[in-house]
Amino acid sequence: TTGAQDSTPPTSFVSIENARTYREVYAYCAQSSSISISIFAIATDNTMYSWGYNASTAGFLGRGSTTTTQGIGQVGTTQSWSKIRAVSMTRVLALTTTGELWAWGLNSHGSLGLGDLVTRTSPVRIGSASNWVAMGTYSSVSGVVGPSYAVNSSGELYYFGPLAYGLDLNNSYLTYNTTNVQTSPVLEHTNFPAVDFIEIACSYSTYGSSCWLS
Repeated sequence: TTGAQDSTPPTSFVSIENARTYREVYAYCAQSSSISISIFAIATDNTMYSWGYNASTAGFLGRGSTTTTQGIGQVGTTQSWSKIRAVSMTRVLALTTTGELWAWGLNSHGSLGLGDLVTRTSPVRIGSASNWVAMGTYSSVSGVVGPSYAVNSSGELYYFGPLAYGLDLNNSYLTYNTTNVQTSPVLEHTNFPAVDFIEIACSYSTYGSSCWLS
C-alpha cells in the first residue's frame, strides 16, 4: 500500500513518488482472513491513480485488470476527476468536475447503473447526464448487496441496483430480492439536498427497517 512494487512494510514514512502532487486520497480497508487495503488518489491535475488490493473478481482498482496490483497506476484516461465513493472492495462511483458520473467494479446486482449486470474493470460513464453533484453507495447488511445513489443539480435523487431492506424511500419496507434490481438510474425523490452520501446505514429486523444517509 506504499505504492512501491515490493511488499516489504516500511518502518518509517516514505515518499510514494515525486512525479505529481495529490489533492485527495481515499483509502479502503477490508478484513477477512487478512487485511486488504486499496488506495485511490486524485492529483492536482484531476487525474486519478490507484494501488493496493484489486479485489480480483471485481477489478476494484479500475485499471482494466483482475489481478492484484501493488504499484501506482492511472485509473482511466479522464483528466477531470472530482471525487469518488467506494464500498466493500466491490464497486466504485466517481464524479468528474464536469458533472459526469462514472462507475466500475462488481456489477452482479446492477449497482453500477450501466444497464446490465456486467462487471467493469475500468471506468464507464453512467448515462449522458452532466449535472450530477453527489453520490453514495450502500454497504452490505448481513451479506446483502445494496443499491447506489446519486443526486443531480436539480435535487433529484436516483438509485440503481437491488431493492433491499426498505431502501426505497417511498416505501416503509421491502424484502430483499435478487431479481428485483434496477440496472439503470431510477428517479426516487425530488427536492433532495445535494449532499455527499459517505455512508448509508441501515438496521433491519422482523418488524421492518430504517436507513440513514450521512
